[in-house]
Amino acid sequence: NDKVTNDAAADIRGIAKHRGRNEEWAEQAVRESVSVTGDEAVALNVVDLVAADLHDLIAQIDGRSILLEPDGERITLEIADAPIVETNYNFAESVLDVIADPNIAFLFTSIGSLLLLIEAFSPGLVGPGVFGVIMLIFGFFALGPLDTNPAGIALLVLAIILLVAEVFVAGFGFLGIGGIIALVLGGLLLIGDASVDAEKVSIWALVVGAGLVGVVVFGLGTLIAVDRRKPKWSFQASHGIVGKAGHAHSALSPGGTVMVDAELWSARAAAGVEIAEGTSINVIGMEGLTAIVESSESEEELDE
Repeated sequence: NDKVTNDAAADIRGIAKHRGRNEEWAEQAVRESVSVTGDEAVALNVVDLVAADLHDLIAQIDGRSILLEPDGERITLEIADAPIVETNYNFAESVLDVIADPNIAFLFTSIGSLLLLIEAFSPGLVGPGVFGVIMLIFGFFALGPLDTNPAGIALLVLAIILLVAEVFVAGFGFLGIGGIIALVLGGLLLIGDASVDAEKVSIWALVVGAGLVGVVVFGLGTLIAVDRRKPKWSFQASHGIVGKAGHAHSALSPGGTVMVDAELWSARAAAGVEIAEGTSINVIGMEGLTAIVESSESEEELDE
């Protein structure tokens, strides 16, 4: 907007004046995005010189007088015979140089969240959890040298928490949906200020990351919903159902299953009598985890 442009133009003009540079061109570079070649920049007093390589640069600046700040001391450069020391990246810096990209950081974070979600759904797999944590570490590591927005990082962390919590909380998928929304908003706000023309997370990275998370959340949510509707085998103290009524979940001839208090039990008909599926029964005893049952319906009702 105009306010940001005016502020930037005023700043660059002040810097150019302080350095003895071309103030008008510096302001044009901000307001009109003008650009010039290297030789034109020298002619316009935008830069001191143009060098072909490092050795050419040393040859041209050797003997030049420069002003040191803030003391105001003027010195003459004598660097013609100075040794050139090249410093290479270490391993961590080399990795960071490759992955320090907002799109890569966002995708690492998205994939790490997915793997943690899978580990939470199937605890004990170990692999998804380990690689998920590694991906998250690399994702946040990649954000180190970038101009990140704290709100974007906070939304990404919230997305991870909501997505993992979705596995443990019975509901209608609100946590998963909230996690996907937080992930997308976090990606949009992740880099820099919205008023600054900085490299942002691309729309394709957002679509791929959020799409993968959405598919996995929907798939796991469906599996969880189906699993929760299945009758559960109970391993509680068996004496708790003795004397209770239920019905035959399958035909007992004499073995089968019965449903008592919404719990599915392995059962056997007393005295080897066959009991048809759906017949009302009473639990009269237990043998380990097998309920001993008898029909609670009269012979007339059974005949009908």
